[in-house]
Amino acid sequence: MEVHRLSESPQSAASHVFEGLIPVVPAAFIYRGGIILQAPGRVPHSHEARHIHEGEEIFVLLQGKAVVHLNRRGQPLRAGDSAVIARDENHHLESDKYHQGVVI
Repeated sequence: MEVHRLSESPQSAASHVFEGLIPVVPAAFIYRGGIILQAPGRVPHSHEARHIHEGEEIFVLLQGKAVVHLNRRGQPLRAGDSAVIARDENHHLESDKYHQGVVI
């Protein structure tokens, strides 16, 4: 997993802010996504012992605080952070217990 601050990302008029972070995805192509309003303390997919994907996944925390659990180790995130999860990495995103997380 890689964690990045959006405010420290290079400016690019030709592509999106994730250009170069995921080498196997062309810079102009992000094909799925949405906005997640995650209740305080919620851990989606917590019933799954392993939560993995066949491709990379990007979390961008727009509001609140969260922890990305990767192979049972926690990486704190705050608003403005992004996390790039590699394919087949076991992960869960837990929102802060006091604040709703807003994630894209």
